Parts: sequence; structure tokens; C-alpha cells
Amino acid sequence: MFQNVKGMIFDFDGTLINSLKLWQEVDVEFLRARGIACPDNLQQDIEGMGLQDCARYFQERFSLTDSVESMISEWSDMVREKYFHLSWKEGSEKFLQYAKDVDYPMAMATSNQEDLVSKVLGHRGLSHIFSAIATSDYVGAAKPEPDVFLEAARRIGVRAEDCLAFEDTYAGVEGAKRAGMRAVAVYNGHMGNWEAIQSLADHHIYEYHSLLETLRDYHE
Repeated sequence: MFQNVKGMIFDFDGTLINSLKLWQEVDVEFLRARGIACPDNLQQDIEGMGLQDCARYFQERFSLTDSVESMISEWSDMVREKYFHLSWKEGSEKFLQYAKDVDYPMAMATSNQEDLVSKVLGHRGLSHIFSAIATSDYVGAAKPEPDVFLEAARRIGVRAEDCLAFEDTYAGVEGAKRAGMRAVAVYNGHMGNWEAIQSLADHHIYEYHSLLETLRDYHE
């Protein structure tokens, strides 16, 4: 799995931190406050979008007059403190630390906000792991477009084809593959299309402990 890998690119939400249920709850609460029932397919429709694209989508789909900026601010206020209490994927922190110890450059390729991700990493003591955080809003293209993955690879100075990307959504895996990266699908119980996701990916995992052992074996 790790042969010829010179850098690692990670998604954040659902791949490292168990936050997707939180965002589902935010969507329900946000729409309920405006007298709108949350559609069952909403998460699937906005999969891979950055917050700016999500806000524009909400404006169009639900005929909202809220500005993009006000929606992003409201969503951020709803989740900010809760992020510090979310659990992380089993074994993920030990895997990240070992990968750092054996000198893999690592970057984040996320649809979330850089400020929030940075604060959560700092709170968790993981800021030193990642050399860069690239966001979908920064590159102006949502997953499955490859732009955010290419930007993340550029920032750590590793060719895309030499990167291993970790993702939990179909759009994320597709975006990584379109960037020319090998992709590891990370199981997320809140996604209903796991079979399709793992079929698209080069590898798949249910937790990081076994992957850590594989990486250790590779370097010993």
C-alpha cells in the first residue's frame, strides 16, 4: 500500500474526526428555524461542497434570502464549540504521529473552514502533523473536482501521483483519483453508499490501528 508513497493527503470531516452526524443535525436545526423540513437526500446532494457552495445551494434549493456570509457565520457558531468534544476515528491520532515520525509530508484537503480545522488540530495537539491545510473554498471548486487535492499536494511539494489520499465520501475518493492520487476509503457509518466508495478506492479501512501496523511493517 505504501510503496512509492511520498506524501499523504487527508480529508478532515468523517475521515479523521466523527463530525458528519453533527453537520446533519445542524442542517435539520437550521432549516427548522426557517420552517423547512430537512430533505432525506440533503447530505448526499451537498457531499464534497465547501461552505460557500453549500450556502449558495441552500439559497437556491430552499429559496432563502439569507446571504452566503450570514449562513456560513450561523453554521460556524452552531458547530464551533462542539468540535472540541467530538471523537476521532479509532487509531487515527497514533497513525498520524507515526507517519510524521517517519517523515511523510502531510496536508489536509477539506471542505471545512481553515480557521476551524486549525483550532481543532491545535486543541488536539496535532498542529505539528500537517504542513498545510487546503480548502475547497480557497480553490473555488468542490469535490469531486481534483483542485483541493492538487493544491494540498503542491503545498507540501509532493507530486499528486506520489500521494496517498484518505477520504470517507464518494465525492472525496473520486476527487483524489481525478487528481492522480491513490485513495484509501475510510469507513463512515453515516454514509449509505460504502460499497460504492470502497469499490472506487484503491484500498479501504474500517479503523487506523491495522493501517498503523501495515505502515510500521513497511518501515521495519
